[in-house]
Amino acid sequence: TSIGNDIDQDGDIDIIVIGQIPGSLCIFYNNDQQFTQTDLVSYFPGGTALEVFDIDQDGDDDIIAGSALNNQLIIFENEIISVGISENAAPNHILFPNPIIDRLNFQFEDVKFSEFEIEITNLNNQIILKKRVEVNGNDLEIVLPKNLNSGLYFYKIKDKSTIHTGKFIKN
Repeated sequence: TSIGNDIDQDGDIDIIVIGQIPGSLCIFYNNDQQFTQTDLVSYFPGGTALEVFDIDQDGDDDIIAGSALNNQLIIFENEIISVGISENAAPNHILFPNPIIDRLNFQFEDVKFSEFEIEITNLNNQIILKKRVEVNGNDLEIVLPKNLNSGLYFYKIKDKSTIHTGKFIKN
């Protein structure tokens, strides 16, 4: 199975390949029609599922691969920083505790605005919670819906000038 995607965001379509026997997962990076192979997993028998999308909602595509033979799921988080966005554009923030039980607690440094919009999504990019909130000093607490299932979730917190993103595990 293979998928074409500009995974390194250089304007050329790269090829992500998963092989069943003996089984491997690799990327062929395209640099002006010159391909360079990079093995992500050299032993991945029974690889049958391959998908590429922005699972962590950070602006670059990630790779998700599954093996039917050993019931394994692998997620490769792409760490490319988008062109034109400064690494220091968003103030630092801390989410605690993580994993969480029923609420998210954030601490921010250098908060410039008191009103934020928070959006929480699941692995299928379905919006679980979206609302405007007020920050009390540098702290923000979000109570999660009572019927929220255990699993991996993503958050996006926006004010007038910055976007904070991350992920958390709900126990």
